Amino acid sequence: MKNLHSALGVLRTATKEQIRSKYRELAQRLHPDKPGGNEARFKEIQEAYATLSDETRRKQYEEKRAVWLAERNLLGCPTCGAALRKYPIEGVGTRCKGCKTQLTEWSASGRLRIPAQRFLHSAADLTDWLAAETVEVFTEEAEVLIKRAQGLLIDWLRQKLGERPEGHKRKRKGGS
Repeated sequence: MKNLHSALGVLRTATKEQIRSKYRELAQRLHPDKPGGNEARFKEIQEAYATLSDETRRKQYEEKRAVWLAERNLLGCPTCGAALRKYPIEGVGTRCKGCKTQLTEWSASGRLRIPAQRFLHSAADLTDWLAAETVEVFTEEAEVLIKRAQGLLIDWLRQKLGERPEGHKRKRKGGS
């Protein structure tokens, strides 16, 4: 699926005025009747402008693109809209190749993650993101609580078995 934002040379966050201004600039330069004009490229920017300048068509395009990206296990750059490969290895592919937008961040537990809120395109995406964030927070909190509980349990078992707590030094008998 074509990236209409890059076809027109605008960011995904571009306003209607920015889109119109860029379209006019490109249309004057690429019009088939002008010397050095390019008919195929001109039609491409006309299509991009028609879609991106109409709110309803733009929303439909964004939804279709989100589905297209998800089916191919790709990410859409939140800034330029480029389709980017998801890397299974943490730490790889942390910036968009085109616009250099930061795509990943470190979580509190030291894991590299993709901030999903940057890629929301619909209410379903929002629901998925909220669920993922909730799981992430609970996972991190659970890990801390489990470690603390394990330490307390080990100390309790040692006390019941008559052993000294970890870190406790024995007193020496005798006088040296």
